[in-house]
Amino acid sequence: PFAEKYHRSAAVAAVFTLVARHAFDGPVPLFLVDANRAGCGKGLLAAVVGAIGTGATPPLVANVTDDDEMRKRLLSLALAADPLVLVDNVGERDQLGTPSLDAALTSGWIADRVLGRNETLRLPWLAVCLATGNNVRLAGDVARRVAHVRLMSPLENPEIRGDVHEPRLLPHVHAHRWEYLA
Repeated sequence: PFAEKYHRSAAVAAVFTLVARHAFDGPVPLFLVDANRAGCGKGLLAAVVGAIGTGATPPLVANVTDDDEMRKRLLSLALAADPLVLVDNVGERDQLGTPSLDAALTSGWIADRVLGRNETLRLPWLAVCLATGNNVRLAGDVARRVAHVRLMSPLENPEIRGDVHEPRLLPHVHAHRWEYLA
C-alpha cells in the first residue's frame, strides 16, 4: 500500500538502479522503505527488488548508529562486493544515518584501516542500499541521499488484508524474473 504515487516510483527506481548499477559510475541513493506500522510489506518489497535485480534476496545487516561500527561494516560490505545490501528493520527509536554512511553514499568510495593490520584499503562502493523500518527517522545529511518509499495502511493488521493481487508474490517473481527484467 504505497502512500503516494511517487513512493511507488521510488520502488521501481530501486529495481532499475539495481539492474543498471554496473552501467554507470558515481553514487546512487539509499532506498528507504518505511511504513506506518508492521506488516505493510517492507521486507517483502525489499526481497522483490533483490529477486528481480539479482535473482536472490539481499543480505541483511542490522542498523548501527555508532559511526566507527558503521565504517567497519561498510568496509566489510565493500570487500564482499554484494550488489545489494539491506539494512533491515531500523527501529523507531533508532535513526538511520552516520557520517560514514553519508560519505559512502556521496563519494562512492570506502576507505578504512583493515582490522588487525596497519593497512588502509580504498574500495569502490558499488552496492545499492535498501533500508526498511517503521516510521524511520533520518540523522544528519542522509536525508539528502535517500529515495523514499513510504507504505501506509489504515488497517491494524495489514498483513492479513484480502486485496492482495498475488498471494505468493516472491515465488511468482522468481518464476517470472526474466519477464520482469525484459
